[in-house]
This record gives sequence, structure tokens and C-alpha cells, in this order.
Amino acid sequence: MLLLVLTGAAGEIAADTPAPLLTGTALGRRLQGTVSVKWSDVPLRQALAGISTAYHVAILLDRRIDPDQLVRYTAADQSLEAVLRSVAQDRGAAVARLADVLYLGPVATATRLRTIAAMNAEEVRQLAEAPRRAWQQRAEFSWSELAEPRPLIEQWAVAAQARLTGLEQLPLDLWPAFRAPPLTLADRVTLVAAEFDLRLVRAAGNDGLQLAPWPAEVAVERTFRAQQLSAERLERWLSDTPSATARRDGDTVVVRALLEELERLAGTSAPPRRTARHEAAAVRHRFVVRSMPLGRVLEELQTRLGWKFVYDAAALDRAGIKLTDPITVDVSEADDEQLLEAVCRPRGLEFKRAGAEITLQPAQKSPDADSSSAPGRVN
Repeated sequence: MLLLVLTGAAGEIAADTPAPLLTGTALGRRLQGTVSVKWSDVPLRQALAGISTAYHVAILLDRRIDPDQLVRYTAADQSLEAVLRSVAQDRGAAVARLADVLYLGPVATATRLRTIAAMNAEEVRQLAEAPRRAWQQRAEFSWSELAEPRPLIEQWAVAAQARLTGLEQLPLDLWPAFRAPPLTLADRVTLVAAEFDLRLVRAAGNDGLQLAPWPAEVAVERTFRAQQLSAERLERWLSDTPSATARRDGDTVVVRALLEELERLAGTSAPPRRTARHEAAAVRHRFVVRSMPLGRVLEELQTRLGWKFVYDAAALDRAGIKLTDPITVDVSEADDEQLLEAVCRPRGLEFKRAGAEITLQPAQKSPDADSSSAPGRVN
């Protein structure tokens, strides 16, 4: 367990020689490792800088998120990933990992960032050999205080001998210092351009790329062999992923969706037939949170267990159930049903589960209770 404590009066953590930042599987292990943090009225940028320095991870804060908003947050024995997601969620933001960089920004950008990166990578693969290699070169991803995004990208492109047009779409902006492990030129430009909702597309002549606005539909296609993907399994996945599409093409199935959803489909195996022995060996949970907002608890369960909660926040609020209200849960050796009961029932919530998707609604107090609101999805 690692502990980080920052207060509003504390200076930023500094070091003469910054430690190397984690990459690959080491970064993944750090994100899943448990940490304890305590922030008391600390500016968001300072809080993230403390995390970055203490745990050797690169965190890029989007220009559209107020860096000076104060963070008051305490967590004990939670994964670093869950802490970052909770802090982001409290500010209407989200976290995404692209290569070895953690990006914290608007939900609409964070949830589609990796898919945009995959779309950009496909544009790069379609280039002629020389420019393709230029865009796939790895180099330092850092800049000094008061750097401007347009000159940064221009310098990277010139250094890699890569042609890039459309830079006039980048407005004048001054950014704080940042450092990250080396990335390909395509991923470096992806991360910077994403803060302006711009992406990479091939330019005329197929020897370079240009910046262009994000398309209305952000999705990539993957092809599965029909024998890998039963009709039942595909139908179940499609019902959980309403924005996705699929079509059969001979003995293959072509699926179009966000990259994370495609990864979920590829990693999903058909559930085994349950028997009395399986029931006896059901997964048991030890789950303890104290005075944590309900919304954060739901986010933590989604992160740990892969659940997806669906609810209408306005309907909950009308019923007096607020996502910001602190709750305490302490259960041991609880199965899924008992864990959900411990979280929901004392808050006046009912839940209905369909696989990994769990729909929450206010407990019905009378037949006339309002149930007309359509639930919204927590991503």
C-alpha cells in the first residue's frame, strides 16, 4: 500500500532528477495496486502532479478541465486507477489510457480517445512506406512551461520528416510543463489534437496526413470468424452495446463499435452451465468503504467487478437519493446479490441485474410511484 497526503498549504513534490516513468505492464500493475490518498483543498493540477511524482505515472490534464478547482478527497486501500476515476468523475470528467499516458478530460473525449487513436493508426497504415515509418517513430513526449500546441506538433513533424497540414485549426494556447515516456508521432499528435477535437486523416497524394474534426461517428471495425462468435453471444453483446453494429459476411462477422467495446466482445467467453457445485463456489466479496459518495461507490464497483450501472439520476434525486451522499458499506464473504443488497437497500434503491448490467431505481413505495423516466447509462 502506498500513501500520499497533500494539503492546500503544501508545496508541489519536486525532485532534482525525475524518476523514470512507468510503462507497459509495470504501469498496469501500478494502476491496479492499492494506494491511500488524502487531499484537503488541493488544486487539481497539484493533486495530479503529486500522484505523477509519487507513483511515476504520466498524467495529461485536458485544457478544458479547470486545473485550479480544489480537490477534497480521501481514499484508503483503493486502486490507483479507481482513485483517478473517482476524482475525474466528481468533476464531470473521465480517464483514459493511451499507450503509457493517462489522460484526464471531458467524458466525450476520454471515452472515445483510444478509438480515435486506432482510427488515426489505420490512416497511418495506409500511407506509403516512408511516411508510414515517420509517423510510427517513437520519440520524447514532453514540453516546457508555456509551450504552445501548434509549434510543438510542427517541431515533432519536422524532426520525424513527416508531412502534416491543417495546423491552422489549432488556436493559440499556453500549456504547463509535461513529460511522458516516448510515444509514436501518431500517438503524440493524437493526444494533443484530441484537446481540440481534431484527428488525423490522409492528405492528398498519400504521402502525409492532415488534421480534421472528429467525425460524428467514432468507431472502428473488427472481423471475427463465425465459429468464434455464436449468434447468442453476439446478440447478448449487441443488446448491451446499443451504438454497435454487426453484419455477417460469409463465414465472418464484421463488428463496428468503440475499441473498448470490441475488446470486451473479443475477451468474452460463453458462461459455463451452472451447477450446484458452481453455486457453492460462487465468488465472494470483501468490500469496505466509509463515508464515500454513492456515485463513487458505484464507480468503484464498476472498476473492480466489470459491472455497468444504469440509472436515471434525476429520478433518484426526486426520490431523495443523491449520488453525492456519503455511504458506508462493510461486508465480508458476500456474493454478488448480497453485495448489491448492502449497497442499494439502505439507500432506498432497487436493482435488477441482467448479466453485467445492473439497473437501479428508487424502491417502489406505492403502485403510483413514478417509473416513466428512461434510465441513462453510466460509462
